Amino acid sequence: MITQVEKQKRTLLIVEDDTIIGMAEAQTLRLAGYTVFTASSGEKAVKLVGSGQEIDLVLMDMDLGSGMDGTETSREILKQMEVPIVFLTSHSEKEMVDKVRGITRYGYVIKNSGDFVLQASIDMAFDLFYANQRIKKKEESLRVTLNSIGDAVIASDNQGRITRMNPVAERLTGWPFYEAIGAPVKNVFHIVNAKTRVPAKNPVDEVLKTGQIVGLANHTALLAKNGVEYQIADSGAPIQNEKGDVLGVVLVFRDVTEDYKIQEELRSSEERFAAIFKASPIGMAVYRYSDGVYVDVNKAFIQLFEYKKEEILGKSTRDMQHWWIPEERDRLLEILRDTGRIEGEEMKIRKKSGEIAEIMVFVEQIVIAGEKYLLSINHDITAKKRAEAELQKSLEEKEILLKELQHRVKNSLNVVSNLLGFELNHLKDEESKRIFLNAQSRIQSMSKIYERLYRSSAIDKLDLHLYVQDLIDSFSEMYAINSEKIQFAVKLEKVQLDLKRALPLGLILNELITNALKYAYPHDTKGEIRVHLNRVNDHVNLVVADDGCGLSDKTSPGEANTLGFMLVKNLTEQIDGVISTISKPNEGLTVVLSMQL
Repeated sequence: MITQVEKQKRTLLIVEDDTIIGMAEAQTLRLAGYTVFTASSGEKAVKLVGSGQEIDLVLMDMDLGSGMDGTETSREILKQMEVPIVFLTSHSEKEMVDKVRGITRYGYVIKNSGDFVLQASIDMAFDLFYANQRIKKKEESLRVTLNSIGDAVIASDNQGRITRMNPVAERLTGWPFYEAIGAPVKNVFHIVNAKTRVPAKNPVDEVLKTGQIVGLANHTALLAKNGVEYQIADSGAPIQNEKGDVLGVVLVFRDVTEDYKIQEELRSSEERFAAIFKASPIGMAVYRYSDGVYVDVNKAFIQLFEYKKEEILGKSTRDMQHWWIPEERDRLLEILRDTGRIEGEEMKIRKKSGEIAEIMVFVEQIVIAGEKYLLSINHDITAKKRAEAELQKSLEEKEILLKELQHRVKNSLNVVSNLLGFELNHLKDEESKRIFLNAQSRIQSMSKIYERLYRSSAIDKLDLHLYVQDLIDSFSEMYAINSEKIQFAVKLEKVQLDLKRALPLGLILNELITNALKYAYPHDTKGEIRVHLNRVNDHVNLVVADDGCGLSDKTSPGEANTLGFMLVKNLTEQIDGVISTISKPNEGLTVVLSMQL
């Protein structure tokens, strides 16, 4: 029952063409506590509603005389607002009831039925209206919820006819709801076995038959109206009332096409892995991450460690005691904890027979059925390490032989030099002595190369600065230079040069110093011979300079025909060098040799 306070908050509109009746009804309802507006025609009623006046209920006379009648006016009002309408009529014929069919209505009142009937009809209309509003809200909430569900949903009645579908179901079936409503579910939800293509049992029929929840078998495919095929998983559940009567079925299904693809790819990947694991010639094992217990090993692993498979499975890596050096196991575990993997660590193992082997270990984490495991790959490198050791031994032997060869070459060159020295002592002619001395100095420059190589740890490179110093020292001995008259000013930077170019460079230096000693200081004058070796970026420069008499204006080193100058020129070209000279009479001669390292 509506309270007096609630009535004061409600506004009624009476649409009545008979002014006296309208005034009487308005007076009665105002006395009952309502706020009341009146309109004498349908047009005025529509205009009042259109003005924005809030109306909570309309009492509508069905016969409004000329102009719009009650049914037309009601339709226009309902276009502008949702409001309960109670029809007033002077007749009770069935035709009047049929006339308002299709209009949302909340009762009929026969005019002059009395104040009680009128007010009771208004109260009932409000109750029905608010109940209807609550139902609409629930339906809207249900609709929003249904449309928000990520899975497809189809609801049916107890005859298996579609009553509801959400957008996901529309998309997957290819049927819009307005076309599917009222159709049998089996016509819209067309399913087959994805492998055999045999039609699958419709879950709605099964639920209606058994009253139980029914799920689809695996590999069920939904054939959409537009020809698209989806792998689906679904279940059907009965809709029951309080008595347990089945009123319909709710069918929930989802697209698992991608899930199936992923599962197939995983299955295929697992099959490939299993085939590789089994056939691999490299020892492989799988053991649990949590406790290190072996769960599988391949044939190559068994052959490597010389155990039977049943002797390994179920035991941990610690139980097997493969490690020849136990600390190596701890080291590998530390690497695994820090980085999550092991990449190419070498270690030694003990086989069942006691034989020691060397392996290279790789370990990766893998997941099987949601549990973490470790895949260990053990490559036997025993033969490789043995071959490397033999190769290293061979290299060392060859290096020893090469050193011995260098030593013998040096000794042989010294023997030749000494023989020339013996002959030199018997010569009387000065020119012949000079020729023998030049030949002896050239041989000494070559001998110093092999002497320096013999002392060096390298076999293909020479410490050029040390070699130059050796040559300068040998000149002092060979030519018996008086240090009070001729002095050497030597400034050498550390430079390494390949053997192929070191020997020609030594011969060039020999010729340049020999020429300085022979020609720069005539008449036994004093002087200084400067020898500088320096490196600038990727070039090495050798400078030999004297402060002697220099060359005359008519003399050019490039045009000289002496053996010494010809040697310098040809050897410079051999090492891809560039030579330049600076000289003036009585100002000495400077020769600069530059080449790329």
